[in-house]
Amino acid sequence: MIKFSEDEWIINHDSENYKRMKIEDGKLLNVLINSFVMLYNYDEHLINNSPYILDSNGNTNDQIGTKHHVGERSIVFRFGYYLQKQLEKSEYKNYNVDCEYNRNGENAKTLPSFPKGVYPDLIIHKRGNNKNNLLIVEFKTYWNSDTQHDIEKINEFINPDGEYKYKYGMSVLIDEDNPVIEVVDYSNRS
Repeated sequence: MIKFSEDEWIINHDSENYKRMKIEDGKLLNVLINSFVMLYNYDEHLINNSPYILDSNGNTNDQIGTKHHVGERSIVFRFGYYLQKQLEKSEYKNYNVDCEYNRNGENAKTLPSFPKGVYPDLIIHKRGNNKNNLLIVEFKTYWNSDTQHDIEKINEFINPDGEYKYKYGMSVLIDEDNPVIEVVDYSNRS
């Protein structure tokens, strides 16, 4: 568990997961880290709550998958809330944080591999055009941890020759105690 007081939310967190964040912009990195710290400090119940579902006899059986976790969207929303609050205190105060934002101006947001529409989990941008697309983040949770599809989607969003040209892309696994963060770098694609 990440435990800090508000005065200790700092960029030089010792966790290896944070050291892997390769975002050159220190101010943005600080905003992201502070937002993750807030999520894990204030919303542990969302992350680690997995009540059992009772069968018709009132019994639980985790062997057949009767645990019922909180939805990923609930966690992403809370992270987005903390992120927006942190951005408002930074040089990015004029940027918007949106969850599952499916607009490209007035049209639906699409990608070559998603021609019928796509909903990124969370983005930092300025609405209305693609000139200020800063960050796209795709989330997974420890109970649904396959990120390969998300990374492929992120690569399309950060493609410098694509329509959106997000500056940064991140795949985040919401683990029980800390986020596992992978910054997706289009230039290092295989």
